[in-house]
Amino acid sequence: MNFQLPQLYAAYGDGFSFGLAVSCSQFGFQNNSSCPWYVESSPGQIDQLTVGATGASGVPITTNFANMDNAYSTPSGRSGSTFFRTGGLTYLGTAYPETDPGGAGQFTGDRADSWDARLDAFQNYLGQSKAPVFFFNNNQTNSGASSDQTLAIWAKVWITGPGDTVLGVFDFTNNMGDYRSAPDGGGVVFGDPTAYTSTGLTGVNANPRADATGTDYVLAGGQNCLTAGTPLTGGGMLVSCDDPLADRTINNNLGANQAAYAVVFPELSALMAQLNALSNLPVGDPNRINLSDYALHADFRMGCDPTLTFSGDSLFAGATAGCTGKDLNSGYEQIFIGAYRTPGNQTPEPETLALLGLAIAGIGFARRSIRKQH
Repeated sequence: MNFQLPQLYAAYGDGFSFGLAVSCSQFGFQNNSSCPWYVESSPGQIDQLTVGATGASGVPITTNFANMDNAYSTPSGRSGSTFFRTGGLTYLGTAYPETDPGGAGQFTGDRADSWDARLDAFQNYLGQSKAPVFFFNNNQTNSGASSDQTLAIWAKVWITGPGDTVLGVFDFTNNMGDYRSAPDGGGVVFGDPTAYTSTGLTGVNANPRADATGTDYVLAGGQNCLTAGTPLTGGGMLVSCDDPLADRTINNNLGANQAAYAVVFPELSALMAQLNALSNLPVGDPNRINLSDYALHADFRMGCDPTLTFSGDSLFAGATAGCTGKDLNSGYEQIFIGAYRTPGNQTPEPETLALLGLAIAGIGFARRSIRKQH
């Protein structure tokens, strides 16, 4: 719950992705408990955290705190569905049945097609002046071709206020880049999330895209390559595995008991800090808000999206070969949530809070927060 973000990341849309084994190698650590970014994730090690999706069974790993959805159930990938989507899906007669735990309407903002949490409960879980970090297990098969290790993932997180007003939408997307690891695909090493501009559908109802040239789905697992040395010696930088300067290859397909990736959304963190500060204003202040009127939502998808069918497919559905390296094939993928602290989570100045409060009251803030890409 006090995770320290690594220094090496790739920006995928609004999200920063940290390959945890890559970060260990970058600074000369072994991929074990000696590394500060080694995150164990067996059921007994995350059962006190908030879990968004898991292949495990039983409580408390599948049971979250009050006013949050419980954990979605992820498929094994070896029998039944090889695609996961929060809210489930029936497409061309095939059911992808990962339905909302407990159904919709259990608390303010609880929807049927996403993982949801009332914002006051979520912030209390994280702690004051902290923001969420989403951890992801990659548990693809390690046998066969190297492509068997990789998995297609996509996510979207958003916050709503009174009247289901959308205050901000944040994408984790390959942004129609090549389906390859950073820096060859859509991820930008040390990228700026404020520079991201979506060229596809916008807002809460946006769905991932793919065509013969690129995809919104991010390639997870597989291999990343680093140059020799560490940042202290001018090395240890993330490069293409085809680059002649690539010195070592790190496998990010780490299995069920170790998180492979951590993802944060800096703009989401800033928005949550602002809303939390408004909720802590003195009683009677016209800008004070009640966090129980706000909710966080997350749409997670992984596997070979059956809705992305098109002629000449080489990326996704339509032909079995198009799903190689995208489908769930071993199971037990899971998403769980911890907390990190950044300088950006400090309490804003009173003048900033006043302006934000007025903007929320006038709904104008919602439109500005969504920004041109959303």
